Amino acid sequence: MSKCSVIVGFALLLRLAVAYVPVSSGRNSDRPGLLSLGPGFQLSPHECILEPVCDADETLHWDGANANGIGLTSGGTFEGAVRFTPTTACTVKAILYFQRGLSSNDKVFILSEGNDTTPGPVIDSTAYTVTDTNRWYRVDLTRPVIVRAGTDFWPSVRVTHTAGRFPLGCDAGPMLRNRGGFISTGGGRWQQLADLTLNYNWNIRAVIARLPSPAHDVGVSAILSPGASINPGTYQPKARVTNYGANAESNIPITCWIDSGATRVYSQTATLAGPLQPGSRAEVTFPNWTSGPSGNNYRVTMFTALAGDMVPANDTLSQITAIATGQALVDHDTGYCKLTVSCFGAIGYDNPPADAGSGFCYPKTAGSALFYSSFLVGNDTMYVADRFFGRPANGPVNDDLKPV
Repeated sequence: MSKCSVIVGFALLLRLAVAYVPVSSGRNSDRPGLLSLGPGFQLSPHECILEPVCDADETLHWDGANANGIGLTSGGTFEGAVRFTPTTACTVKAILYFQRGLSSNDKVFILSEGNDTTPGPVIDSTAYTVTDTNRWYRVDLTRPVIVRAGTDFWPSVRVTHTAGRFPLGCDAGPMLRNRGGFISTGGGRWQQLADLTLNYNWNIRAVIARLPSPAHDVGVSAILSPGASINPGTYQPKARVTNYGANAESNIPITCWIDSGATRVYSQTATLAGPLQPGSRAEVTFPNWTSGPSGNNYRVTMFTALAGDMVPANDTLSQITAIATGQALVDHDTGYCKLTVSCFGAIGYDNPPADAGSGFCYPKTAGSALFYSSFLVGNDTMYVADRFFGRPANGPVNDDLKPV
């Protein structure tokens, strides 16, 4: 077995806005030809912002015209991304982005749905070579990606650059939160430009072609509660329901089952009144469920039962929910401050957004000054195990660290 050093540290997320990524912007004076198109480049006839347009190819975007460029202060590699939720099924054919300054090691990605602030795993990627700057680039995907109505996808652009370069273009802002301006320097950690005092949207767009949707098709697209690993206690099960079809739907039955082995310990049905528009989604909350003691495991199943649903295969989601063993959360009082520690690796609060625990209080009689934090373990700066950020990031709370 090869030897490797192990780094153990912890990451703190304060309630105050903290710029973890040293990014800066370089503004050039506007000049004629700044938005001129390169050879063979073509924008689709309509650039719609998730609005219905009848052309075969459409462009989804949140940004305006290019106004600036962004790069890391000391140079390096980063990704810029935006999040789209098309209201009809579509094929993602290409990524458009504005190349403001020189870069290398360039690649575009299509990332899958995670949550509103963190994408899921990579669906596809395509490498390309930058030959000039201050122009739009179109990168055609090697394998066009099919996205269902009401489902997120994240186009991202990865660049590597030297200090003083600002390779990835942005508009004049303001940034559309949870949509137009995500940045990552690796490790599955994503931040938003506005939180780094860069209140802009990336010049990143997606070329799509609409696909026909079934007339009637809804389903559970996410189990929002309970999580995959929880402390003993009482929880309200919650489902996200998405309309994948072409028509608005009303009075949608949604059922939640929770099974312990062969015994069903919870069964509740709720009705989503609607109307739920095509490509839209809504959250449905069920009555309280109280778990058993530590060490129990449950299968949680949620499903829709819309009359006339044409694609029953996507109605249902299920997961295993484990009840933590041992003492999951303990308050540690140093005399000057009080903080909660956890066998899951969390420091302060655990399991966002439930805010389990007492947080990090200094002085100990004050309210918590800490948002979320975690121990992290790995063999380099790209840590591989912690509580909150997955590799790849996939939205739910990370369960890398497990009690034994």
